[in-house]
Amino acid sequence: MPSVASKRPIVNLDGFASRSVQDLVEIFNQITASASSPRSSGHLLVLQKSLSPVINFLSPFSKLKDLTDIRRVVWLDEDILKSNREPRDVIDYETLLKEFKSVVFLIEGSILSINCVAEILKTRIFPFTNSLDDGVSYYDLSVLVTSNSVKSADLSFTNLNVRGDIGLYKWSSSTPLMLSSDVLSLERESGGLRELYQLGSVGVISDLAQALLDLIRFSKYNIRITNEFAKGSYSKEFLSIFKNLRETHYSSLSPQEKKLLDDIDDALFVDQHSFFDRQCDLIVLERGLDFVTPLLTQLTYTGLCDEVFGVAFNQVEVETEDEETQAGGSNQQVLRTKKSVKVHLEEPHDELYQRIKDLNFAMAAPLLNSYAKDLQEEFNSRHQAKDISQIKSFVSKLVDLTANQNFLKNHTLLAESLIKTIKTDSAQDEALDELQGDLRDTSQSNYFNAFLELQQDILANNLDNKANYKAITEFLYMFEPPFDDVMRLLILTSIVKHGIRESEYKMFQKELVETYGIKVGPIMGRLKEMKLFCPREHQDYTFLPSLDISAPQANSASTNTGKLGSVQLINDFKNLEAYLKLMPVVENPDLANPTEPDFAFPGYVPVFTRLVESIYSRDFMQESSKATNRPGWKGFQRLGNLLDGPMEENVLVPDSKKQLFGTPPPPLRQRAKDDTLEELVIVVAIGGISHGELSTLRFVMSKFPSKRLLVLTSGVIRASDVISQAAS
Repeated sequence: MPSVASKRPIVNLDGFASRSVQDLVEIFNQITASASSPRSSGHLLVLQKSLSPVINFLSPFSKLKDLTDIRRVVWLDEDILKSNREPRDVIDYETLLKEFKSVVFLIEGSILSINCVAEILKTRIFPFTNSLDDGVSYYDLSVLVTSNSVKSADLSFTNLNVRGDIGLYKWSSSTPLMLSSDVLSLERESGGLRELYQLGSVGVISDLAQALLDLIRFSKYNIRITNEFAKGSYSKEFLSIFKNLRETHYSSLSPQEKKLLDDIDDALFVDQHSFFDRQCDLIVLERGLDFVTPLLTQLTYTGLCDEVFGVAFNQVEVETEDEETQAGGSNQQVLRTKKSVKVHLEEPHDELYQRIKDLNFAMAAPLLNSYAKDLQEEFNSRHQAKDISQIKSFVSKLVDLTANQNFLKNHTLLAESLIKTIKTDSAQDEALDELQGDLRDTSQSNYFNAFLELQQDILANNLDNKANYKAITEFLYMFEPPFDDVMRLLILTSIVKHGIRESEYKMFQKELVETYGIKVGPIMGRLKEMKLFCPREHQDYTFLPSLDISAPQANSASTNTGKLGSVQLINDFKNLEAYLKLMPVVENPDLANPTEPDFAFPGYVPVFTRLVESIYSRDFMQESSKATNRPGWKGFQRLGNLLDGPMEENVLVPDSKKQLFGTPPPPLRQRAKDDTLEELVIVVAIGGISHGELSTLRFVMSKFPSKRLLVLTSGVIRASDVISQAAS
């Protein structure tokens, strides 16, 4: 069977992510073309600061300025509505308007940003332009919003009495960023968790559905979804929205485009074999199915970087310390200066990162050492060059060797910084080559290890209620941890134990308010409403009224409060863990060659990963639970009692071809040797997905060489996002 690398791709995604830049350039071209008079001064861009990382990720700003004729950039004054602002913070628009005749605002489209733009226009720009003989018409004022709610922005600007003075444009926020070859992300704040669970908005679901449709269109319809799998009410809503978008789009196609789709279906549905050998699966999962995983410590190289330093738009910022010795007579002084270094992940030619990004960090460090030795040997080979051809051979490799040396330097810096953070105090000066074995294996107790061990004890339910309370409070007193870390342990406890005993719940509340202040009270209140940190008496699960979906019947009675969507969907963690083998027992575990996808977290397999894996293989389950050669989710009915929310599985067959499926599917057969077209597996993660989960999904899908994984998500999240969305 051909390897994954040799598979012929259904679609080349290289150009998909660049559409955002192309769209932005086109908008600026429209602004230039519609100018009231020819311009030679270019554009003044007033940029909302939160959009800067997105633009920098999409394109070097110098290149974008050349493409759009942007001559200068200033930040949107988001403090303009404050009465107590400092005069020095005011931007001098009068001076700028003497230089620029085209002013373009690029904003998110929130009410606050719209009000800021209107205030700048009324108090900074109009007073100057109205004082000129030519008036406002002499200037071109444009506003670009990234929100899909252009109609809402239009109405807001109208109500603020400035709509007639500006050109309003939409720069689509549903175009995802390509974080890696298999991850497309909308990069919403906190993965869109606040939008979903605090604001009750399905906007993020609509944007994901639109992004999927855009991807299908970009592939020239070579992506033909044949199977749909969805678990949870938000996932079901996604399928509904996507179906409506798809039908609306297909109805607008020309006869030639419709014929192209019919031809694709004719080739796909020759017989059952042609269908089952050329599938494209859509798997839709929502965050509420597993809030356990994002609260756990990520142990992969990338996951740990995100855990410790934070990864944003594939960039890590780490603080380093330089030492400089200064001679002063008989005394020498060592001066230490701190500086911040930014390391970019997923660089196009960084093969080293591709080798280590999904490894458990304990295995990544030795690989870095090995890579460094091999690289040094290649550099040393220049000394063995004896003739012109050998010298030329070395010189031809020099550019790549130098680039690889820089990549190695960056990853070594990150790895050593991680070691200093997570190892014991006595080992804080360890070099990279001192890291041996699993990070969890240490005789000395430090914060990192104590935190990991407590997570494992909670997951395994090793502690009764009283012991669990004692362990968390002792951890609190001993380490004085950040509030987020304590809440991670408490939410894990609440999910695993199906709520916390009322007496201990009140004591935890008291301890946290006394330790972190009264400001944490509202956060705990919101987490209680979301059923993430709640007393055991309150076990009702509610759904968003806007979805018009009633709550499924669980083992215990449910009460719909009508306030929030169903956030935490795990009904019975103990039996769910046993059923899906979320904490597999592995004899003689080998982190270098794992057999289970539990290497990215402390002995835990994400629910997302098991749900995806179960569609293609049930080998991880007990013999009685294993299905036939095409399992899908059939025979998975017991999962409904353990995990709330509807479960859907659909085969998308045109009406004209349904007669082919009147009999059971044929058995699996060996693929033809020339059958090299990949089968796409699209996993939609609503509410975000973590780097650790991505690593485990890649591991599982690597077992199926004909499959290609593509994750479409609202954002890449970590534990702090779960807490921060409740703090908003």
